[in-house]
Amino acid sequence: MRAADIFVNMTADENDGIDIGGVSLREAVQHAEQAEVSRILFTDDLQDQTIFLDAAFGALEINDDLTIDGQGKNVSIRGEDLTHVFKITGGDVTIKNLTLPSVVIESGSTLRLMLVCIGSITNAGPTVVIESGSTLRLGGSVVGDLINNGTLAVASDDTYTPNPDLNETPGGMLNAALSNRNPDCRTYALDANDGDYSSVGADDRSNFDEGAPYHPGTDVTSTVHIDLVIVSGDFIQDPDNPTIPGGWDYETVTPTTDPEAATHCRMVHNMIPNHDFGRDVGARTEPDVWVTEIDHDDRQVTYLPVHPRMSEPRVADDTDRNPTNFMDYDGVLLNGIGIAMDSGFCYNPAHRRANVAGNATGCGGLSVWYEIPAYTLQEPDAENMAALFDEYFGHGFEGSYHYHAITHPLQKDDDQDASPTPNGSPLIGFAKDGFPIFGHWFVNPQGELVKAQSGYVLRRYELNDGNSRDPVSGLPALFDRGTPPTPWDITNRPEDFDSGLGIPLGRYLDDWVYDDGNTGNLDECNGATDINGVYGYYITETYPYAPICTFGVHEPSFGKVPPLRWHDETTENTHDDHGDKINGH
Repeated sequence: MRAADIFVNMTADENDGIDIGGVSLREAVQHAEQAEVSRILFTDDLQDQTIFLDAAFGALEINDDLTIDGQGKNVSIRGEDLTHVFKITGGDVTIKNLTLPSVVIESGSTLRLMLVCIGSITNAGPTVVIESGSTLRLGGSVVGDLINNGTLAVASDDTYTPNPDLNETPGGMLNAALSNRNPDCRTYALDANDGDYSSVGADDRSNFDEGAPYHPGTDVTSTVHIDLVIVSGDFIQDPDNPTIPGGWDYETVTPTTDPEAATHCRMVHNMIPNHDFGRDVGARTEPDVWVTEIDHDDRQVTYLPVHPRMSEPRVADDTDRNPTNFMDYDGVLLNGIGIAMDSGFCYNPAHRRANVAGNATGCGGLSVWYEIPAYTLQEPDAENMAALFDEYFGHGFEGSYHYHAITHPLQKDDDQDASPTPNGSPLIGFAKDGFPIFGHWFVNPQGELVKAQSGYVLRRYELNDGNSRDPVSGLPALFDRGTPPTPWDITNRPEDFDSGLGIPLGRYLDDWVYDDGNTGNLDECNGATDINGVYGYYITETYPYAPICTFGVHEPSFGKVPPLRWHDETTENTHDDHGDKINGH
């Protein structure tokens, strides 16, 4: 078993052990080998700092499997009077998100560089030496001089195929299938599309009726523009809610054309998809209809961090069972549509609008037995679902279109059945922590092309030998609404329930539990690391379908309402002139 991550918390180059003073990079490398630590990270105190290595101690030597990840903190490593800062003598080593002067890779070892700049400090010798029998893999990295006596694999050529240039076509990105896996958001602001991921020509069925606000609902325009900006202002935390992640207050946002200066990619979008969407609209008493048309006048601004960072400690945050905010999105796709993995539907058979299954909206944050909105993705024959979607598992929240699962927008229609390339599925969007969202396929660190498989399994209940859901105890009176029956319950003890439809196990969030890595190939948030050392979230055909939580630091602009902090939310800046809440900003 590998021990926990170790964090470097000082720039000085000490060598007296991790138990004395702080933890230097040199001490972390040595301790990682001794304690079988698999990953070295850096504390927030080292943001924008340079670590100077002492020539008296020599280069940092690594001879075992190890990952060193700067996590977007702009950490540089410099060696005064050293010909190289790292000497890789063995193992499979990954270095990510750092600026280095030089590296030597000896025979029999492998080094994977991901989003690394080597050679920016020219007086330290900007050189990578690949000795015979060793391998260097580059993914989105910049290298100065390269002395190659071994094997060089450049992932930026083999893996990252540019997205098609569709600006000159009449429909733009209409029904487009993307191809690029590059995790850097700047790629999509600067590609052949010049950051324009808009489309024209989709039909909005919710506005087909003559009296609809956006009639006739045909040939609608999806607006998505991505550019580079420098965000300044405070990164702040609500002192009254310390468990809720802080974020930028976006005090000043300055456009830039310099990719190195940019802190964020800015997406301005109207939340209209690049494909046909919607359903007929009718009264709440009518079956199989929506009650609200999709709003075509929304305007959202979403900020994607250029250097996303993992949280410290690394824990799953904003889960679908314990969301920090029901009003946020868990990600945004490159077609400008948000994804919401939380559920607003719960077992509440006494509710005046509960359906036959006993499920209704208006649950409140203390409810249990939340129905999985997109459950029909894996069980198409499930009946009496509370949520009603179009064929893309999308619907509207107060008129704002969003997804609750991801089927095939921006991907080939058969992405779930076959990888579109030998290198896996394309990047289709970004999660709320800025890490990428891919399709169904990736090449794992062992070099195998694999399909993303959920790590969740059905919970093993104890009641009635597992045939019944275990009741939840200790709930406040208003939230103790009973336990949803299974088909076995309706057959054997129907008198114990207020609803008469048995719901199979798997339809509620609490029917599932993460199997601690023993099932599938994804983590608790549906994420994994690929062969290039890129961490991202993946799409699956079974629960949870997409990232239901994140491991990184959140961006507060991922929301159904404007990205405002607790101290500046007022009626004036969250509502329009008619008193209606603004959906987007």
